[in-house]
Amino acid sequence: MQIGETKYGKPIIDRTVTYDTPLEDAAKCALLSIDSTMKSNISVEPPINLIMYKTDSFELRNSLELRLGAPYIAKIRNLWESFVRKAFEAMPDIEWENENPSDEPGEDIYLD
Repeated sequence: MQIGETKYGKPIIDRTVTYDTPLEDAAKCALLSIDSTMKSNISVEPPINLIMYKTDSFELRNSLELRLGAPYIAKIRNLWESFVRKAFEAMPDIEWENENPSDEPGEDIYLD
């Protein structure tokens, strides 16, 4: 189960899901996570099967199967990539400790 690994999609879960996250939102996060895993690991691909049930009930509350080419996968991938790109672009530039505006272009700068 790729979603539980410490690479690929797990950081999305770690940064998004808390104990207070509604189950529907956690499911959406899981789908984003597995999509990120598919983007980074070519051995992971649809179909994606997702089920939801209440604790200790084992009664199927919701189920979903997403096959290769499913419009929902394409939609969340495109939106996620767009939002991640916008968030990245909004990050401040690195404030280098040894940056000196008077340095001539081409001059070597070494970091400690």
